[in-house]
Amino acid sequence: MCKRLLSVIFLLCLAFPALAADLTVTYQLKDGKKVTGEKTIYWTDQFHLEKDTSTKVDVLSDYAKGMVYTIDHGKKQIEVMNYQAMTGMMGGAQQMMGEMMSRPGMKGDKTMGEGLQRRMNEYLGDPDQAVLQKLGTLTIAGRTCDNYKVERKGKRVEMSEEVCVDPTLVPPKKPTPEIEAMQAAAQGMGETLGAFRSAGQKELAALPGLPLRRINTSKAKMMFGGGKRLMDEEAIAVKEGPVDPAVFQLPAGYKQIDQAQELREQMQEMQKMMGGH
Repeated sequence: MCKRLLSVIFLLCLAFPALAADLTVTYQLKDGKKVTGEKTIYWTDQFHLEKDTSTKVDVLSDYAKGMVYTIDHGKKQIEVMNYQAMTGMMGGAQQMMGEMMSRPGMKGDKTMGEGLQRRMNEYLGDPDQAVLQKLGTLTIAGRTCDNYKVERKGKRVEMSEEVCVDPTLVPPKKPTPEIEAMQAAAQGMGETLGAFRSAGQKELAALPGLPLRRINTSKAKMMFGGGKRLMDEEAIAVKEGPVDPAVFQLPAGYKQIDQAQELREQMQEMQKMMGGH
Protein backbone atom coordinates (compact mmCIF):
# COMPACT_ATOMS: atom_id res chain seq x y z
CA MET A 1 0.00 0.00 0.00
CA CYS A 2 2.79 2.44 0.90
CA LYS A 3 4.47 1.84 -2.46
CA ARG A 4 1.24 2.72 -4.28
CA LEU A 5 0.79 5.85 -2.17
CA LEU A 6 4.35 6.96 -2.93
CA SER A 7 3.72 6.59 -6.66
CA VAL A 8 0.65 8.84 -6.32
CA ILE A 9 2.71 11.36 -4.32
CA PHE A 10 5.39 11.36 -7.05
CA LEU A 11 2.82 12.12 -9.73
CA LEU A 12 1.32 14.91 -7.65
CA CYS A 13 4.72 16.57 -7.32
CA LEU A 14 4.75 17.10 -11.09
CA ALA A 15 3.40 20.55 -11.89
CA PHE A 16 1.80 19.80 -15.27
CA PRO A 17 0.21 22.90 -16.83
CA ALA A 18 -3.43 22.93 -17.90
CA LEU A 19 -4.85 23.07 -21.43
CA ALA A 20 -2.55 20.40 -22.93
CA ALA A 21 -4.15 17.74 -25.15
CA ASP A 22 -5.41 14.46 -23.71
CA LEU A 23 -2.67 11.87 -23.75
CA THR A 24 -2.30 8.06 -23.70
CA VAL A 25 1.08 6.34 -23.35
CA THR A 26 1.67 2.58 -23.21
CA TYR A 27 4.95 1.23 -21.80
CA GLN A 28 6.42 -2.27 -22.03
CA LEU A 29 7.78 -3.43 -18.67
CA LYS A 30 10.83 -5.66 -18.22
CA ASP A 31 12.60 -7.24 -15.27
CA GLY A 32 16.02 -7.94 -16.76
CA LYS A 33 15.35 -9.46 -20.18
CA LYS A 34 11.93 -10.82 -19.21
CA VAL A 35 8.84 -8.91 -20.32
CA THR A 36 6.54 -8.71 -17.29
CA GLY A 37 3.62 -6.79 -18.79
CA GLU A 38 2.45 -3.39 -19.96
CA LYS A 39 1.53 -0.15 -18.24
CA THR A 40 -0.84 2.31 -19.90
CA ILE A 41 -1.25 5.84 -18.56
CA TYR A 42 -4.17 8.08 -19.54
CA TRP A 43 -4.33 11.82 -18.90
CA THR A 44 -7.20 14.28 -19.34
CA ASP A 45 -7.85 17.58 -17.56
CA GLN A 46 -10.13 15.68 -15.12
CA PHE A 47 -8.57 12.22 -14.79
CA HIS A 48 -5.26 10.43 -14.48
CA LEU A 49 -5.34 6.63 -14.78
CA GLU A 50 -2.44 4.19 -14.58
CA LYS A 51 -3.26 0.59 -15.61
CA ASP A 52 -0.57 -2.04 -14.92
CA THR A 53 -1.04 -5.55 -16.29
CA SER A 54 1.98 -6.87 -14.37
CA THR A 55 0.49 -6.09 -10.95
CA LYS A 56 -3.20 -6.09 -11.95
CA VAL A 57 -3.52 -2.88 -9.93
CA ASP A 58 -4.78 0.40 -11.40
CA VAL A 59 -4.63 3.87 -9.83
CA LEU A 60 -7.26 6.43 -10.83
CA SER A 61 -7.20 10.10 -9.80
CA ASP A 62 -10.37 12.12 -10.28
CA TYR A 63 -9.35 15.78 -10.07
CA ALA A 64 -12.92 17.09 -10.13
CA LYS A 65 -14.05 14.97 -7.16
CA GLY A 66 -10.70 15.16 -5.37
CA MET A 67 -10.45 11.37 -5.05
CA VAL A 68 -7.85 8.65 -5.62
CA TYR A 69 -8.95 5.07 -6.26
CA THR A 70 -6.52 2.14 -6.07
CA ILE A 71 -8.20 -0.70 -7.97
CA ASP A 72 -6.94 -4.22 -7.22
CA HIS A 73 -8.39 -6.53 -9.87
CA GLY A 74 -6.91 -9.63 -8.21
CA LYS A 75 -8.68 -8.94 -4.91
CA LYS A 76 -11.65 -7.22 -6.60
CA GLN A 77 -11.43 -4.29 -4.23
CA ILE A 78 -10.99 -0.52 -4.45
CA GLU A 79 -9.08 1.51 -1.87
CA VAL A 80 -10.52 5.02 -1.71
CA MET A 81 -8.89 8.21 -0.44
CA ASN A 82 -9.76 11.87 -0.88
CA TYR A 83 -7.24 14.65 -1.48
CA GLN A 84 -7.94 16.35 1.85
CA ALA A 85 -7.11 13.16 3.77
CA MET A 86 -3.97 12.62 1.68
CA THR A 87 -2.81 16.17 2.36
CA GLY A 88 -3.23 15.64 6.10
CA MET A 89 -1.45 12.27 5.96
CA MET A 90 1.53 13.68 4.09
CA GLY A 91 1.79 16.62 6.47
CA GLY A 92 1.71 14.25 9.46
CA ALA A 93 4.27 11.92 7.88
CA GLN A 94 6.61 14.83 7.12
CA GLN A 95 6.36 16.07 10.72
CA MET A 96 6.98 12.57 12.06
CA MET A 97 10.05 12.10 9.83
CA GLY A 98 11.38 15.51 10.81
CA GLU A 99 11.02 14.74 14.51
CA MET A 100 12.70 11.36 14.07
CA MET A 101 15.63 12.81 12.11
CA SER A 102 16.22 15.53 14.73
CA ARG A 103 16.59 13.06 17.61
CA PRO A 104 20.07 12.61 19.13
CA GLY A 105 22.28 10.33 17.06
CA MET A 106 24.73 7.58 17.96
CA LYS A 107 28.49 7.13 17.68
CA GLY A 108 29.34 10.80 17.37
CA ASP A 109 26.43 11.78 15.14
CA LYS A 110 24.62 14.89 16.36
CA THR A 111 21.25 13.67 15.08
CA MET A 112 19.67 10.50 13.67
CA GLY A 113 19.35 12.30 10.34
CA GLU A 114 23.08 13.03 10.27
CA GLY A 115 23.87 9.41 11.05
CA LEU A 116 21.50 8.10 8.40
CA GLN A 117 22.98 10.47 5.83
CA ARG A 118 26.52 9.32 6.68
CA ARG A 119 25.61 5.63 6.40
CA MET A 120 23.74 6.13 3.15
CA ASN A 121 26.70 8.00 1.67
CA GLU A 122 28.93 5.09 2.72
CA TYR A 123 26.68 2.45 1.17
CA LEU A 124 25.52 4.42 -1.89
CA GLY A 125 28.52 6.65 -2.51
CA ASP A 126 29.28 10.37 -2.39
CA PRO A 127 26.16 12.21 -3.66
CA ASP A 128 28.32 15.01 -5.06
CA GLN A 129 29.97 12.52 -7.43
CA ALA A 130 26.62 11.41 -8.88
CA VAL A 131 26.22 14.05 -11.57
CA LEU A 132 23.65 14.14 -14.35
CA GLN A 133 25.01 13.21 -17.78
CA LYS A 134 23.30 13.92 -21.10
CA LEU A 135 23.96 11.00 -23.44
CA GLY A 136 22.34 12.35 -26.59
CA THR A 137 18.98 11.69 -28.23
CA LEU A 138 16.99 8.54 -29.04
CA THR A 139 13.89 7.76 -31.06
CA ILE A 140 11.30 5.88 -29.00
CA ALA A 141 7.74 5.13 -30.13
CA GLY A 142 8.40 7.36 -33.13
CA ARG A 143 9.32 10.37 -30.98
CA THR A 144 12.64 12.06 -30.25
CA CYS A 145 13.70 12.19 -26.61
CA ASP A 146 16.72 13.49 -24.69
CA ASN A 147 18.61 10.68 -22.93
CA TYR A 148 20.09 11.30 -19.47
CA LYS A 149 21.89 9.14 -16.93
CA VAL A 150 22.99 9.46 -13.32
CA GLU A 151 25.17 6.89 -11.54
CA ARG A 152 26.02 6.47 -7.87
CA LYS A 153 28.61 4.01 -6.58
CA GLY A 154 29.22 3.11 -2.95
CA LYS A 155 30.92 0.39 -0.95
CA ARG A 156 27.81 -1.79 -0.84
CA VAL A 157 25.54 -0.59 -3.64
CA GLU A 158 25.99 0.63 -7.18
CA MET A 159 22.98 2.10 -8.91
CA SER A 160 22.17 3.98 -12.08
CA GLU A 161 19.08 5.56 -13.59
CA GLU A 162 18.79 6.30 -17.30
CA VAL A 163 15.80 8.31 -18.50
CA CYS A 164 14.87 9.49 -21.98
CA VAL A 165 12.54 12.50 -21.81
CA ASP A 166 10.38 14.01 -24.54
CA PRO A 167 10.22 17.72 -23.57
CA THR A 168 7.34 18.35 -25.98
CA LEU A 169 4.93 15.96 -24.26
CA VAL A 170 2.95 17.75 -21.55
CA PRO A 171 0.09 15.84 -19.89
CA PRO A 172 -2.96 17.98 -19.01
CA LYS A 173 -4.11 18.79 -15.50
CA LYS A 174 -6.77 21.23 -14.33
CA PRO A 175 -5.42 22.94 -11.18
CA THR A 176 -7.77 23.21 -8.19
CA PRO A 177 -7.17 24.48 -4.61
CA GLU A 178 -7.28 20.87 -3.37
CA ILE A 179 -4.64 19.74 -5.88
CA GLU A 180 -2.42 22.73 -5.11
CA ALA A 181 -2.62 22.05 -1.37
CA MET A 182 -1.78 18.39 -1.90
CA GLN A 183 1.07 19.24 -4.26
CA ALA A 184 2.52 21.56 -1.60
CA ALA A 185 2.32 18.74 0.98
CA ALA A 186 3.79 16.24 -1.49
CA GLN A 187 6.64 18.58 -2.36
CA GLY A 188 7.37 19.14 1.33
CA MET A 189 7.50 15.40 1.90
CA GLY A 190 9.61 15.00 -1.24
CA GLU A 191 12.10 17.56 0.06
CA THR A 192 12.44 15.61 3.31
CA LEU A 193 13.10 12.37 1.43
CA GLY A 194 15.16 14.22 -1.17
CA ALA A 195 17.79 15.10 1.42
CA PHE A 196 19.20 11.61 0.81
CA ARG A 197 19.31 11.91 -2.98
CA SER A 198 22.21 13.20 -5.04
CA ALA A 199 22.09 16.49 -6.91
CA GLY A 200 22.10 14.51 -10.17
CA GLN A 201 19.03 12.53 -9.10
CA LYS A 202 17.22 15.74 -8.18
CA GLU A 203 18.09 17.31 -11.55
CA LEU A 204 16.84 14.20 -13.33
CA ALA A 205 13.52 14.28 -11.46
CA ALA A 206 13.06 17.98 -12.33
CA LEU A 207 13.51 17.62 -16.10
CA PRO A 208 10.53 19.05 -18.04
CA GLY A 209 8.52 16.76 -20.28
CA LEU A 210 7.50 13.11 -20.12
CA PRO A 211 9.86 10.09 -19.81
CA LEU A 212 9.51 7.62 -22.71
CA ARG A 213 12.05 5.20 -21.29
CA ARG A 214 13.41 4.55 -17.82
CA ILE A 215 16.10 1.99 -16.95
CA ASN A 216 17.01 1.42 -13.30
CA THR A 217 20.03 -0.77 -12.58
CA SER A 218 21.23 -1.78 -9.11
CA LYS A 219 24.06 -4.00 -7.95
CA ALA A 220 24.38 -4.89 -4.29
CA LYS A 221 27.33 -6.40 -2.42
CA MET A 222 26.12 -7.54 0.97
CA MET A 223 27.66 -9.68 3.71
CA PHE A 224 25.26 -12.56 3.05
CA GLY A 225 24.94 -12.22 -0.71
CA GLY A 226 23.86 -9.66 -3.27
CA GLY A 227 23.00 -9.47 -6.91
CA LYS A 228 22.24 -7.28 -9.89
CA ARG A 229 18.83 -6.14 -11.06
CA LEU A 230 17.68 -4.20 -14.09
CA MET A 231 14.17 -2.72 -14.38
CA ASP A 232 13.14 -1.29 -17.72
CA GLU A 233 10.04 0.50 -18.98
CA GLU A 234 9.86 1.83 -22.53
CA ALA A 235 7.05 3.52 -24.41
CA ILE A 236 5.69 1.47 -27.31
CA ALA A 237 2.75 3.74 -28.21
CA VAL A 238 1.97 7.44 -27.73
CA LYS A 239 -1.40 8.93 -28.65
CA GLU A 240 -2.41 12.58 -28.33
CA GLY A 241 -6.16 13.11 -28.51
CA PRO A 242 -9.46 12.45 -26.70
CA VAL A 243 -9.73 9.49 -24.32
CA ASP A 244 -12.99 7.50 -24.16
CA PRO A 245 -14.73 8.49 -20.87
CA ALA A 246 -15.62 4.81 -20.31
CA VAL A 247 -11.93 4.16 -19.58
CA PHE A 248 -12.28 6.02 -16.27
CA GLN A 249 -15.36 4.17 -14.97
CA LEU A 250 -14.85 2.18 -11.76
CA PRO A 251 -15.48 -1.58 -12.10
CA ALA A 252 -18.84 -2.74 -10.75
CA GLY A 253 -19.13 -5.20 -7.87
CA TYR A 254 -15.76 -4.42 -6.24
CA LYS A 255 -15.57 -3.90 -2.46
CA GLN A 256 -14.59 -0.35 -1.47
CA ILE A 257 -12.20 0.25 1.44
CA ASP A 258 -11.42 3.51 3.25
CA GLN A 259 -7.66 3.74 2.64
CA ALA A 260 -7.36 6.88 4.78
CA GLN A 261 -8.51 4.96 7.86
CA GLU A 262 -5.98 2.17 7.22
CA LEU A 263 -3.14 4.67 6.79
CA ARG A 264 -4.17 6.54 9.95
CA GLU A 265 -3.95 3.29 11.90
CA GLN A 266 -0.53 2.51 10.37
CA MET A 267 0.77 5.97 11.28
CA GLN A 268 -0.51 5.59 14.84
CA GLU A 269 1.37 2.30 15.14
CA MET A 270 4.53 3.95 13.79
CA GLN A 271 4.20 6.77 16.31
CA LYS A 272 3.89 4.24 19.12
CA MET A 273 7.02 2.43 17.92
CA MET A 274 8.88 5.75 17.84
CA GLY A 275 7.76 6.61 21.35
CA GLY A 276 5.19 9.18 20.28
CA HIS A 277 1.63 9.60 21.51
